[in-house]
Amino acid sequence: MKLSKIFLSFTILGIVACSDSSSGPDISQKSEINALDEKKQVFYFMEDNGYCDYKGNHLTWKNDVQKKAYKYEIENDTLILFNYDLETSKAAKRGDVFVDGGKELFDTWTAAPCKKEKDEITCDQSTSAIKMKLKISEETYTVQYFTNSKFDFAESPLLKDIVDAAIDEKEFDPAEWNYSMNYKKGFWDKYKEEYGVKFESNSKTSIDITINGLTFKVRDVESTIDEEKSTISATVTAAGLECDLDYTYYAVNEDNCLDENFQMLNITEEGDVYGYTESNEKDFVKCLHTLYRSNALLKTGVTKVVPVEEDKRIKLPLFQY
Repeated sequence: MKLSKIFLSFTILGIVACSDSSSGPDISQKSEINALDEKKQVFYFMEDNGYCDYKGNHLTWKNDVQKKAYKYEIENDTLILFNYDLETSKAAKRGDVFVDGGKELFDTWTAAPCKKEKDEITCDQSTSAIKMKLKISEETYTVQYFTNSKFDFAESPLLKDIVDAAIDEKEFDPAEWNYSMNYKKGFWDKYKEEYGVKFESNSKTSIDITINGLTFKVRDVESTIDEEKSTISATVTAAGLECDLDYTYYAVNEDNCLDENFQMLNITEEGDVYGYTESNEKDFVKCLHTLYRSNALLKTGVTKVVPVEEDKRIKLPLFQY
């Protein structure tokens, strides 16, 4: 399994989070270090970048091992890695920041939401439900991905998405719940004024959202990652009825890079093949909207409403990118 294929929005140096404690590593990728130039502060390694090739309406798995390099800097307990171009022998101007290590390259480092450019390190306050560590030794360069047990979903787009889905039946991307959002002051004012929206966070995965007097209880919010897939799930109840979200993104790999899976896999116009998604997001949105609309109609004295389906956990293979 190739980590670079698991999430389209994640790169080897792209999943960053603050140094919250987390569970053990769910997934890892180990590369062989084959050279270290201490004078230039560059280390070279071989990375397995196997991929699903699409040509002539035919899918074929291609094994591909590439030589890559990073230029590194160490400042106290901080490591900065810059992509290093092997053809030009030049490093990128912007580097990714890792912390919690020692004063030597060979250590375990935690990704931080920071960049270094022009001798200045800048950071934001974002966190992620998925975090990353690097373990560098004389022989190997290992990337480890973790599920962050301390991630607070009340700080993610989850709140806005559920409110928008309930009120306006707006669809959303569940994968975005993995990131915290620093909304500008006053962002929620229109919701509070127009819809009487109130929030109460009972825990990092248990949130109450009240809209015009109807309370949506968001429970069991969970994000996971393993070698085959990533998932997002949540349960929302209101007025004694339940809406369940199940979202799974599958990585493209040698086992599913097959012609018979053509309709499932995502293929760009350039012929790049990516994983596929199974999600009942559309049904989840309809369920939330039905609950909200039913409550609003009852308040106006209208008794005939569209009922929520008895089987509220609808699983459909909605393969989408």
